[in-house]
Amino acid sequence: MSLLTWVRKTLLYIYIKLHYTPRNLLIRLVVFLRRRRQPDGARYLTIRGPDGGRLGIWLHAPPATPSSGEGGAEAAAGEAVKPGPKPVHINFHGGGFVFPLHGIDSRFCALMARSLGCWVVDADYRAAPDHPFPAAYNDCVRVLEWVRANEGGLFDTERITMGGFSAGANLALAAAGTAEEPVQGLVAFYPPVDFTVPYAEKAAPPLTKLEGRDKGVVINLREGSLFRSAYLLSLPDPPTREMLTDPRLSPRFAPAEKFPDGGRTMILSAEYDYLDEEARGMAEELEAKGRAVERVWVKGMGHGWDGMCADGTEGARLRDVWWARAVEVVGKAQQARVFSLIDLADDHRLSLRPLNTTTSMSLLTSLQSTLYYLSLRLRVSLHRWWIPLVKLILHFVHPRPSQRITIRGPANQHIRIHVFRPPGYSKPTSSPLPVHLNWHGSSFCLPLHGVGSLFCATLAKKAGCIVLDCSYRVAPEHPFPAAYDDALAAVHWALANTGGEYDTRRLSVGGQSSGGNLALAVTAQLPKGSVCAVLAFYPSTDYTTTYAQKPRPARENLKMEEGTVLPIGQATLFRDSFQRSLPALGITLADPRLSPLFAPLANFPDRGRTMILTCEYDRLDLEGQQMGDKLREAGKDPLVVRVEGVGHAWDAAARGGEMGRKRDEAWERAGEVLKHAWEVVGEEEG
Repeated sequence: MSLLTWVRKTLLYIYIKLHYTPRNLLIRLVVFLRRRRQPDGARYLTIRGPDGGRLGIWLHAPPATPSSGEGGAEAAAGEAVKPGPKPVHINFHGGGFVFPLHGIDSRFCALMARSLGCWVVDADYRAAPDHPFPAAYNDCVRVLEWVRANEGGLFDTERITMGGFSAGANLALAAAGTAEEPVQGLVAFYPPVDFTVPYAEKAAPPLTKLEGRDKGVVINLREGSLFRSAYLLSLPDPPTREMLTDPRLSPRFAPAEKFPDGGRTMILSAEYDYLDEEARGMAEELEAKGRAVERVWVKGMGHGWDGMCADGTEGARLRDVWWARAVEVVGKAQQARVFSLIDLADDHRLSLRPLNTTTSMSLLTSLQSTLYYLSLRLRVSLHRWWIPLVKLILHFVHPRPSQRITIRGPANQHIRIHVFRPPGYSKPTSSPLPVHLNWHGSSFCLPLHGVGSLFCATLAKKAGCIVLDCSYRVAPEHPFPAAYDDALAAVHWALANTGGEYDTRRLSVGGQSSGGNLALAVTAQLPKGSVCAVLAFYPSTDYTTTYAQKPRPARENLKMEEGTVLPIGQATLFRDSFQRSLPALGITLADPRLSPLFAPLANFPDRGRTMILTCEYDRLDLEGQQMGDKLREAGKDPLVVRVEGVGHAWDAAARGGEMGRKRDEAWERAGEVLKHAWEVVGEEEG
């Protein structure tokens, strides 16, 4: 790049920034207020972008019972949602590749999710001029990859559709037109599809200025040219035609076979829009190449009219009509992956005949869900073979409980409890003692009840309390919220104190890993004062991020006595197993029973009576620290301990030496926290 070109581009960048920064601030406020006025229940989360940054997503969940509603999606009407993965539609907002309009399409996305009973991923992308082409395209491809990875097990990755508005429609078409694996459907509203023609040279619409906002806008030549310049800022000046025909930039030049056939691609354009001619041209070219396209031309409206019109106007009537058509196209595309017969054709492609009856759909969905469960159960069982052997060994080398009892669980099943009493305690003659409930780690999938007997016996001795080591149901046989429900039932049983053995004013809870998650989750839900102390060792607190997205520790290949860093594949399997119930329950990943990082904190004990311990070489380290930070901000003054040089659950494997010393120190701190809690309760009562 010559010095003159660099100076020219730098000045252009500065001009664009000065031109759009005030507008972008106003737009962010407008989008925020609009979402406040029209709450849709969507969950906000972030995923890792292609450059290591974060991309925002509004995740719209399918309802418990989809209905035809505004969209008229008849296929799902009135039928209860079955467990298992659901179809997913990915939406990209408009904004001339410049404006931060993420979330502006919430009404459309909620309609899509409600009408079709599918997930809708409303995704953000980086904006120009700070991030010119191909940043936005790369972000959209990353979102598609994230959906296909399906680490949460929510999505039916055989039924992915995409769409967008304006610049977002360009990105959806570009991502589909260059993807190796096809998507099932596309919906593109007034997209720019051809960058080979400068905006000022595009065919002018019959009207270039519209009164009011109900008919949308006609983007004037100056503004349209500026959008183009901002997005192409990374290209040479002037760019070559070869650069401008790149299908990542101009999807009009993508191979026709990349776009879904059979009326599963919808391209909509508006009469009063400079982009009308090229959008219609792309649809016509696809048809000429044998693709059946749903072509829509909206007479009397301008660019973006459907997002600007007021209810009750002609624009709103047309909006409802064409949004309903978009829902129908997406619904048709999502159903196209369900088949009655599969025959191999001569060209080795599959000849597929769709099932049209609701009964057949239900049977296949049920079969799919059953096969998915059986697959999870088989794979998880391969990680359980060693548990009986370990329990047998520990039975002879670890302290044995004072008593083993069972109580009735919430599903009429047994909850097993190992009771550890301090030395010298005699049940008939001793006064009631403080009681601590402990839940073992398990990744919510491994039946490890009893392996923490050394910790429980040590804690009973150090804190002078009765420790109840409680079992809970594990996945995939018993997914969320089974474990949480069992933990809560155990606390209620202890509080009932039918034997009079426990001082329930001094009841505390704790656990390791997923057991720490349960301790934090039940504390948040119980009435204030029910729990006087919490011990959470290396807990999972945030399921809105996948295990692979959590920060990678500095060391991962650890010796056995140093703990472990769970492999991503294994962690993902356990997560899928535990969360397989979420779609049917309509529960988001931020539910405080699942992710206590998002729980209300008013009921947590204060004055240093909540201890959170994290490990340096653990992907859960950061979220444990974040839980401590939130408790500190809430005035709870937690004790947050970070153990250096160890991995997840190192204390369960340590036998002596440096690792044993660190284990003993951590357990000593835990005992001190409980004794401090007993004293605080006494002070408050006195």
